[in-house]
Amino acid sequence: MVVCAWCRDREESSKDHVFPESVGGTRELVLPACAPCQKCIRRAEEELARRSAFAIHRAGRDFKPKNLRSDPASGAIEAVYLVRAIEGDGYAEAAAQGGQVRSLPSIEVDLRTGRGRTRGVRSDIDRLIEGLSNAATKGVAISYHWLTDLEGPGDLAADPEFWPRVFLDLRGKLLVRARDKAEGESCLNVLLVAARDGVFSRPDFNRHTDS
Repeated sequence: MVVCAWCRDREESSKDHVFPESVGGTRELVLPACAPCQKCIRRAEEELARRSAFAIHRAGRDFKPKNLRSDPASGAIEAVYLVRAIEGDGYAEAAAQGGQVRSLPSIEVDLRTGRGRTRGVRSDIDRLIEGLSNAATKGVAISYHWLTDLEGPGDLAADPEFWPRVFLDLRGKLLVRARDKAEGESCLNVLLVAARDGVFSRPDFNRHTDS
């Protein structure tokens, strides 16, 4: 019987890379590994390749994503907060991938005035609206991220030009960006009500056309 090289307890069910492909490993160097150990190691690999200081170095060296065609998020640095200032027009969502910065589609709400705005190409905004409609009708869970957790120059959380928003990550998952839970829930509620009332399907609804 061949046992797992990691836990030395369970029988192996597959093989695992000695050095993960995400950090330049090859398929030739493998070890027997059981499914539970592979699951744990995969989480560690994702942390290293997507959310560590090494991930930033990896992107800077233009390390090519492995599965970009089948997985839009392949090679992405999953930073909790990545926003860029748009001169005279607030802040946009973005993600780093393969040494490039990619814009993410969003719908923002100024809770003080009730104004809204969209960012992204039409097809991406349509996907975002479809996600909101599904969330409104099916109760899909949506994750929150707070601006107070942001590290960097300036106090973005105090800037009135930042509007809370719902946006899509690289995998098409809905996320809320806001200063705190109350603001995030208010923003999301406004957009879910708009989705239920068909606001986004009206002829006068403006879809932004950023490139």
